[in-house]
Amino acid sequence: MERGERGSTEEHLTVTQFKVAQEQQRLEDVTAQIAQTEQALDTTQAAVEKKRKELHSLQKQAKEQRTVALTVQEIRSMGKKTITGNSTLTPSECSTLKDYAVNGILAKAENSRLEEKLQQAQKSAAVWKQRYESLKEQARPYLEAVKLAPEKVRAFLDTILTRTRQTKQHNQHVRRKSQDMEL
Repeated sequence: MERGERGSTEEHLTVTQFKVAQEQQRLEDVTAQIAQTEQALDTTQAAVEKKRKELHSLQKQAKEQRTVALTVQEIRSMGKKTITGNSTLTPSECSTLKDYAVNGILAKAENSRLEEKLQQAQKSAAVWKQRYESLKEQARPYLEAVKLAPEKVRAFLDTILTRTRQTKQHNQHVRRKSQDMEL
């Protein structure tokens, strides 16, 4: 009885060769499984990091909201009603209320200053947008010409610019000579 495939010169594998082949196959399987697990771990770690950032952001927002809520509650609970219907404040409550009032006034002033800056920026943006549209309209024929025949337009402009430079240089040279003659 022969083992192996047709045309094989080797009749059978030794026990060691067979075990080595099996171990190599298992090694490849385990290596592939490890690679998949590492890839899944990387994906999971990225998702965890993203969720951690979201959690941090939400915690910060919640802390700010709790602070505001506590402040509002603190202000509402200040003062005690007297028999006549007036409210009396302790010195610490009075100073806290004054601090909040000052902060509120400063915040309003800052908001109005920022609103003015915003309005100025919007006006400036509108002016620049209008200038841009005007310039775009003026340059439209040039841009269309560049799309249709870019090489011809560049050659034409190079010719005009070269002539203009030469004319300017010649005029400057003539002026220098005339200035030298006057001296």
